[in-house]
Amino acid sequence: GIKAPLAVIPNGIDVSEYQCRPADCLSYVKKQIVFLSRIHQKKGIEILINVWEKMRIDFPDWNVVIAGNGEEVYIQQLKAMITSKRLQDCVEIIPPIFVIFKHKLYCESSLFVLPTYSENFGMVVAEALACGVPVITTNGTPWQELNDEKIGWCVDLSEENIENAIRDALSLPAEELFAMGQKGSKHINNNYLYTSVAKKNLELYKWI
Repeated sequence: GIKAPLAVIPNGIDVSEYQCRPADCLSYVKKQIVFLSRIHQKKGIEILINVWEKMRIDFPDWNVVIAGNGEEVYIQQLKAMITSKRLQDCVEIIPPIFVIFKHKLYCESSLFVLPTYSENFGMVVAEALACGVPVITTNGTPWQELNDEKIGWCVDLSEENIENAIRDALSLPAEELFAMGQKGSKHINNNYLYTSVAKKNLELYKWI
C-alpha cells in the first residue's frame, strides 16, 4: 500500500574477478555440484546432504563440494553426518578459498546450489552466474529471475523441491546445462555490473 516512488537497485558485482569460463571449455567442467558460502545452519547444507543421499545412486559419477568457513563444531557435525550416510566418497567439505582458487572452483563445477533459508541478496549467486555456472537456490533469496531468464532454478525451500531441481539440472545434456550458464553470465553482465549499478544510483540521487 505504499504510494511513494520506489527504486529497487541490486548490489553490483565486479566481473573482472569472476570472468565467465570460455565457451569452448566444456570438456574441462567436472560432474560436480558446488556450495560456496558461509557454513551455517541457515544455509540449508543439511538439506543438500540429505538430498544427495537419495540421489547418489542415480548419479554415481557426480560429486558435491561444500566450501566455506564457519564454527568448527558445526562443521564437524556436518562431517559426521556425511560419514553416517556413507557419502565420504562423493561429498567433501573444504576450507574457504579465495581469489583465483575460488574462481577455479566455480568454473570447474557444473552446478551451484544454495539451499538457503534466507539471504538479503546472495552475492555468491551472482558470482556463480558471472562465471557461467547455472544456479539452484530458494525463494528465501531475491533470485526469482533465475526461473524467468531460464538460467537456473529458484524454488520454495524443501528437500523435495531441491531434489527435483537438482534432478532436472543433472538430467539435462551437459551442453545444454553449460549453455544455460553462459546465458546466466550475460545476464549478470547486463544487469549487475557494478558500473551500471552505480549509474542507477547516480540517476536516483539526481532525481531526488
